[in-house]
Amino acid sequence: MWYKILSEKSLICLLVLTGSMNSFAQNAYLDSIAQILTTDVSDSIKMTIYRQVIWANSRVNSAYALELTEDLMEMAEDAKVERWNRQAHYYYGVIYKNQGEFMKSHEHMDTVYHRSEALKDTTFMAFSAYQLASILNQMDLYEESLEFHNKAIQFYQNIDNELSVAMTLNSKAGLYRKFKLYDKSIEIYQDALEIYERTRDSTGLSEIYNNLGNLYSELDSFELALDYYNKQENINLAQNDQYGMGFVYENRGRLFDRMGRISEAITSLKESVAIRRKSGHQALLTPTLLQLGSTLVKADRTDAAEEYVTEGLRLAEQLALPHQLQQGYQMLATIYAQRQDFARAYNAHLKYATVKDSMLNETIATQALKIDALTEYERIQREKEFELLSAQSEIKDLRIQSSRRIIWLVVLGLFILTFIAFWLYQSRQKIKKLYQELNIQKELISQSLREKEFLLKEIHHRVKNNLQVISSLLRLQSRSLQDDKAQRALDEGRSRVRSMALIHQNLYQEGQSLAGIRIKKYLDQLVSELLSTYKVDPDLVQLQFQVDDLTLDVDTAVPIGLIINELVSNSLKYAFPKGQKGLIHVRLEETAQKELLLKVADNGIGYQLEAIPPNSFGHRLVRAFSDRLKARYSFDGNDGACSEFVIRSYKLAA
Repeated sequence: MWYKILSEKSLICLLVLTGSMNSFAQNAYLDSIAQILTTDVSDSIKMTIYRQVIWANSRVNSAYALELTEDLMEMAEDAKVERWNRQAHYYYGVIYKNQGEFMKSHEHMDTVYHRSEALKDTTFMAFSAYQLASILNQMDLYEESLEFHNKAIQFYQNIDNELSVAMTLNSKAGLYRKFKLYDKSIEIYQDALEIYERTRDSTGLSEIYNNLGNLYSELDSFELALDYYNKQENINLAQNDQYGMGFVYENRGRLFDRMGRISEAITSLKESVAIRRKSGHQALLTPTLLQLGSTLVKADRTDAAEEYVTEGLRLAEQLALPHQLQQGYQMLATIYAQRQDFARAYNAHLKYATVKDSMLNETIATQALKIDALTEYERIQREKEFELLSAQSEIKDLRIQSSRRIIWLVVLGLFILTFIAFWLYQSRQKIKKLYQELNIQKELISQSLREKEFLLKEIHHRVKNNLQVISSLLRLQSRSLQDDKAQRALDEGRSRVRSMALIHQNLYQEGQSLAGIRIKKYLDQLVSELLSTYKVDPDLVQLQFQVDDLTLDVDTAVPIGLIINELVSNSLKYAFPKGQKGLIHVRLEETAQKELLLKVADNGIGYQLEAIPPNSFGHRLVRAFSDRLKARYSFDGNDGACSEFVIRSYKLAA
């Protein structure tokens, strides 16, 4: 054979160059080099071949890949090469994941991760953490999946593998998107996009643009979605990537359909169908055909729609795609019903119902398997905890032995201490005299502090009274005004003055520390007064109060109080017109990252951010105090009003 005439170094170089071949040439070459495994070549060459051939077949021919992995594991154990052993476990994990056997996959990948952790092999820790994140996601263990996403990102950063960081961020963003946490998902997608733009990775950029387009499509932000699909198209055209163009035309066609631009949707979907017919991607062609049929129905072109739907059904039956079968039969039933061909519509609907029942049974079976897998996972975790407890017990025994040695040393030390004690007694008499003098000075200082504290409380009392006078003057002035706008402005100013007066009231009250404000008590008073001021019917508008019992510095409490005053006032004035019932939610808590999370939301009629006047005093006031607190903030007027602040610059009272 041809490989027998090559030197070992030449053969290794040739194997490494395989990755630059096109897919057809690479497949042929992989089949050829797999034959080398049966010849008498060194284990290092076999390892290089195993890596290429197993990975290439892990998805398309998992049975063959599993057979090769067993051979690799046997070779690794014979050669006693620990890294090869971990490599074999890694491939087992990937193959079982692709086969849907997630418990087996988790067991092998967990072995790779913990062995690599013990050896401080950051590269393998990164690879296995990424795979564990994917496996745990498939097992519906989302918190654990998120934890391993974060670990994989950290490990990839440690080894300066930027593209893998972006890949993991892309996967993590998809996890948040799955739970419709769109703001967080967009933030993470943007982080990945920044890396792909910096490294000029066209493949990664195309995938991110596709994902962002789909996300904004889910949010009904059609223009933004269309913009990202167009960006993806530019990259795919520059790379002559017909595979990617198939997705561009399909996604854009679906978007046009939802936007009511039916003619453009049909044109775009036909382009996708043409590309996928030419490339032979039948699994991707099937949903595109069905979507094109659905769009043609909206254009009252039922004959053409039937043709495409029928073709899609034929492919779905060949490829055993139950979701597409269900969708296709439902479309046929709709088409025949529009033609008043009720017999054929009834037959199509029966087939739709049969496929739906079959899918339901399959879903129940899948859920049962997942429950079994989770039970097994919990059993393994308990075994690990038991092993940990056993190890802790051994450590405890060692500590007991060490304690006995320490006791003897302590006894010896006591003899020494007894000698020192007499000397200390003499010194103590001198120190006692000094303490008496210090206690006298301490009492004088304490007396001075009590007097200053009394004066400070009196100052706060007088400030509070002065602010109350100002509030009363504003109330009297507002009653004499005929202009409603001016009257509202004075009432709002009085509300702000009252929020500051409450601060000083809390500071001088007995039992309250002068160094800070008990924010929960203060905010409860503030919001209660607002409800009273605006004469809110408690049966119509309810308050949900979720505030940590923190004692904040005055410089932090005042801006927070004014922000909440503005936002709750806005909700009471605008959120529930004409006696509409509603809920106002106020939340303030300290996070694990040592930040304050402030959220004020209602389920009222909402608002449009662009509708807020640029010169709105209240909105400018909220932004100004947010900047003073160095807070990240966001405002959302969809499905009610929601304002969220992450405060980094705050002080707890000493």
